Amino acid sequence: MGEVFLIEPSKNYREEFISMIRDYEKHEDEEYFNLYKEALEDFDKYVDKLLNNSKGIGLPKDRVASSTYWLVNKNSDVLGVIRIRHELNSEFLRNIIGHIGYDISPSNRRKGYGETILRLGLEKVKEMNISNVLVTCKSDNHASSKVIEKNNGVFECEIVDSESNNIYRKYWINMNSLEVKIKKYYESYDEDSRLIKDKSHSIEFITTTKYLDRYISKGDKVLEVGAGTGKYSFYFAENGCDVTALELSEKHVEIMKNKLNDNIFNMEAVQGNALDLSRFEDEIYDSILCLGPMYHLTKEEDRTKCIKECLRVLKPGGFIAIAYISKFAHFTDMVKRNKDDINDRGLQSIVKTGVESNDPNSCFYFSTYDDIEKLMNDNEVQKTLHIATDGISDMLRDSVNDFTNEEFNLWMQYHLDTCENPNLIGYSKHCLYIGRKN
Repeated sequence: MGEVFLIEPSKNYREEFISMIRDYEKHEDEEYFNLYKEALEDFDKYVDKLLNNSKGIGLPKDRVASSTYWLVNKNSDVLGVIRIRHELNSEFLRNIIGHIGYDISPSNRRKGYGETILRLGLEKVKEMNISNVLVTCKSDNHASSKVIEKNNGVFECEIVDSESNNIYRKYWINMNSLEVKIKKYYESYDEDSRLIKDKSHSIEFITTTKYLDRYISKGDKVLEVGAGTGKYSFYFAENGCDVTALELSEKHVEIMKNKLNDNIFNMEAVQGNALDLSRFEDEIYDSILCLGPMYHLTKEEDRTKCIKECLRVLKPGGFIAIAYISKFAHFTDMVKRNKDDINDRGLQSIVKTGVESNDPNSCFYFSTYDDIEKLMNDNEVQKTLHIATDGISDMLRDSVNDFTNEEFNLWMQYHLDTCENPNLIGYSKHCLYIGRKN
């Protein structure tokens, strides 16, 4: 699936939209052909009607404002349509129809566009300040159910439409949930180049792999939970491990799958949540890499649940690696970037709570050496190592990046000589705990 995006209805897309209508007609999909056929009679009038609907202009008293967007690709093909109702003013809307309706033209189904159009539509919903979104589908439409669930839909109940006797499944999507915030953050962040974009950033990857190589061997079965774009997963797959990379962000999963198309590795990339590893059987992995979830799990019970799930699928005697961000290093780094941040009460709260309190869109959690030690001790993990993976390099980023290769090697030697010293770990932006399951 190439790049796609949503646009407002436009008279410039006459041929492309009519082509979509003909696709419904060709496949004898009467429901959607009938929905769009008025565009065949007067396309310009149809587009004006949709644009007016989004502003609540000219609507009957029992209708609500509804914004329509078309899913298009780089070739300007119209692949599908999503409709977002601004409010739910009737029992019918609150039980059967919901806030969002969408469809993908028959020739473009089973290509991942359904999941994409809903994800992009939810970004529009957030702009409308709708905090809880109702999305429904017929109970026998299993594909739509999966699309909604992948977009964080939480099932409420099934309900029968008294007019049609159809059974509908009701899902709610909380636009303020942590999962939504995490996905939104990574939609605009280039995670794929984070560990390689300069000398300073590369230290974390160099250090982490150097230490993990002590415990992970060729042929091992490895699960990476919160794999990002797979930098570590691909590293161990290239070194002969059987790797499963589980990642929350659909964007990141697609990046990994595209890379796998160009390479032959014993590796699988799947979308999923670190709090639910139920797809995996007990005690089947030699090693678990949990190098991302602790960056984001702001609730203590979620951090505990994540560790317990990781340990459940780990073999007895297997190794678990947990990465986290130091709250102390983050605090000083933010003040270094902008000295006025020392007055920021939200930033000040990080030291006490691990969460930046004044940012409603924050999806990060900042921890400490002691917090992680306690978390792993409480779960009866036998500590092997606890190290600083980038040390003070992030604070000295400009200097480190200006090093010659010889100077950088000297810095790396200093870093590796000191990264196990517990007196220095707190100043490292990123840290790593490695332990063994009893």
